[in-house]
Amino acid sequence: MQRGSRTLLAEEKKILREINKFVGTKETSIANETMKSETQYKRYECVKLLVQKKAIEDGINESRHVLLRRVAAGGGIFGSEKGTKVQLPAANLNEIANQADDLLEVDT
Repeated sequence: MQRGSRTLLAEEKKILREINKFVGTKETSIANETMKSETQYKRYECVKLLVQKKAIEDGINESRHVLLRRVAAGGGIFGSEKGTKVQLPAANLNEIANQADDLLEVDT
């Protein structure tokens, strides 16, 4: 009978080692998946910010073009999106080009 109980005890220990091994593997897997999801979220946030930055830059460039077209068209008083009014002086394209050249010379 002792031999049978030793065999059962050995089998129980073996089963407990296997269970502990699976528990450790599970915890490692959960940690790895958590790290992957955090990295993916950070990448998503980065891409989202880049898209927003591009949209803002596009909006600024479009605003500059609208402003230059209005000035070149003879100026006037224009309403903004926020309800304020902006008065743009009249200018011709040569004056605008000269002003742009002057600004570029100051920056360099």
